[in-house]
Amino acid sequence: MIDAAGGPLIVALRFLAFVAITGLLGTWFFCRFVLARVAGDAGERHRRWLKAFSVHEIYLAALVSIPALLGHAGSATELRALAVLVDILHIAAAGGWVGALGLVTIACLRQRREPDGPALSAALISAFHPLAMIAAGTVFITGLGTAWLRMGAPVGLASSSYSSLFVAKLLLVGVTGAIGAGHSKLARRRVQTVDMGTVGKTLLAECALAVLVLMVTALLAGTDPMQ
Repeated sequence: MIDAAGGPLIVALRFLAFVAITGLLGTWFFCRFVLARVAGDAGERHRRWLKAFSVHEIYLAALVSIPALLGHAGSATELRALAVLVDILHIAAAGGWVGALGLVTIACLRQRREPDGPALSAALISAFHPLAMIAAGTVFITGLGTAWLRMGAPVGLASSSYSSLFVAKLLLVGVTGAIGAGHSKLARRRVQTVDMGTVGKTLLAECALAVLVLMVTALLAGTDPMQ
């Protein structure tokens, strides 16, 4: 399967490229949609921390467009414009969600020993929830759209190695989203504090699943949809 996707080196480089795109997209989404909902000194503290990683929107547009144009969508023989648009939305939503999740995790781990760490983490997780739910829904819907455009779903979902990887990716996305929903429910229930030990472990588990999603995506990007 790895050889069919271009070999170990190509798959690894593709994975690192997705990690870089995810990190930059996540930083922008985190600052724009998460920290904007965190009031006071807590939000400003995180903004200072992330200032060095800010990136202009024009570069972000290129980051989400280039993989779509150079990948399967860009080489589609039918409905190419639609395929590229769906891919762009998919990459933007996935990158923003997973990248922001990574930053939420880092922020919570950084402040777990601070006196106000539990309260700050609860506020951060609650602020992240709307972005995560919208992005996860977009990833799922655009993923189904991709399946239809590339494989002729539902028949194509059971006809190739690509479809097996695709289904595995959707399952991982679903599990990751479910864990995230649990975090948000906990944070809303206990607005003033969260159990930092438990939340830290489950956030890391959620990030590990997100990394698996990126790994599967790196394989998918180099696999023939009809193979």
